[in-house]
Amino acid sequence: MTVAAPPRTNVLALVGFIAAFVAPPAGIIFGAIALRQIKERGEGGRGLAVADIWIGIGLCLVWAFFITLWLVAWSLAGVDGAQITIS
Repeated sequence: MTVAAPPRTNVLALVGFIAAFVAPPAGIIFGAIALRQIKERGEGGRGLAVADIWIGIGLCLVWAFFITLWLVAWSLAGVDGAQITIS
């Protein structure tokens, strides 16, 4: 009885998984490209590529939230470099 080897995991899906945590937009791009390659080549790693995309989107939203929060806090603080005086 011969056991078929599982399909090879797409390398771009693995790279995209790491990139999703370091640079989320890159993770989204790598995940999308990996999905296309997996479909064309019949490779494994579809779940990993989908995770790249979702993690990338989630972390982009977290970044956007904190940047917005920082900008709102900065504007409400009324900080203006031109008005700073040292006595």
